[in-house]
Amino acid sequence: MRFFSIVSVLSCCLLLFLPLRSRQHPYYIGVSELRVIADEKRIELSVRLFTDDLESALQQSYKSSSDLLKGVKDKKVNDRLSAYLLKNLGLQLNEITIQLIYLGYEIEADASWCHFEASYANPAEVIRFQNRALFDVLPDQQHIVHLKAGNKSKSARLSLEKAEVSWAW
Repeated sequence: MRFFSIVSVLSCCLLLFLPLRSRQHPYYIGVSELRVIADEKRIELSVRLFTDDLESALQQSYKSSSDLLKGVKDKKVNDRLSAYLLKNLGLQLNEITIQLIYLGYEIEADASWCHFEASYANPAEVIRFQNRALFDVLPDQQHIVHLKAGNKSKSARLSLEKAEVSWAW
């Protein structure tokens, strides 16, 4: 009898923890870091997203799996990731669209850092940044955007309802 009560208690505990295990993370937040390097007329952009969420978005977009953990050097994975992110990111300086160049990605714990750069000609007076990544698979996704230009720093939060931020100085 005692054996069955111990098994019952352990079974109940296991059932309580199953929902926690099936949901990798209960929040969906990405981070975008924009760095304006005025003397080089260059912008660096790094976007951090949970790897499992990014894989889900690629799965939905391309109807086949993309293993980001194993594919850092894989051309097909990088091509898919680049195309997906470039479709969902936008950058304008002084109302002129700036072309982002995908550099690659790296894995850090449970997230992927995706790196881009861009060059521009005229001084940056107004910067507009858009990030719609993962909104197609996770409507609750949010992005925290940090901008560093010289000694100025600014931040904003983007969501499905407001996927663009604009800064002027």
